[in-house]
Amino acid sequence: MKMLPDDLPNDVDSLKALLLEQSLLLGKKDDQLAEWASKYERILGKRRLNPT
Repeated sequence: MKMLPDDLPNDVDSLKALLLEQSLLLGKKDDQLAEWASKYERILGKRRLNPT
């Protein structure tokens, strides 16, 4: 969900909570990307060993 500047909360605690939430979401996406990259590399490796 995109937030416009006018949609952001004005108090520090709410902004901190929002930043923490975004950080956690980005961390999960980074983990997923690393997992997909690893799977891709395994598939490529298998393909190189057994080209058909």
